[in-house]
Amino acid sequence: MHAAEEHPRFDKLIRKYYCDQQMIRDLLKILVRDLPKSLHELETGLMETNVAKVRKAAHSLANISGTVLESEILDLARKVEYACASQNLKEAELYLHPLRERVSALCVDAGKFLQVS
Repeated sequence: MHAAEEHPRFDKLIRKYYCDQQMIRDLLKILVRDLPKSLHELETGLMETNVAKVRKAAHSLANISGTVLESEILDLARKVEYACASQNLKEAELYLHPLRERVSALCVDAGKFLQVS
């Protein structure tokens, strides 16, 4: 079975890169490596009440998720960025739990995709 058939989550990504498996693998490897780091930086920034750190981490999350066409994470990360623009870390913190869940699920799915592709 083709990896795309087992992981419909990445259908848009596969269509965008016209089934260039190596490009998709490279992007997902970067995602698995960098997305958890950015999430950790966001959490650290929130604990330190460091708006600049939270904004930078949210921007990184948005960039990575946007590259692999993950709109839910992208939207949440942008909401954190917008909250930081008004110095509102309480609002930014509201998005932490859903971000954790979606980043975790995406990394698991990406890992599975990488194992079978």
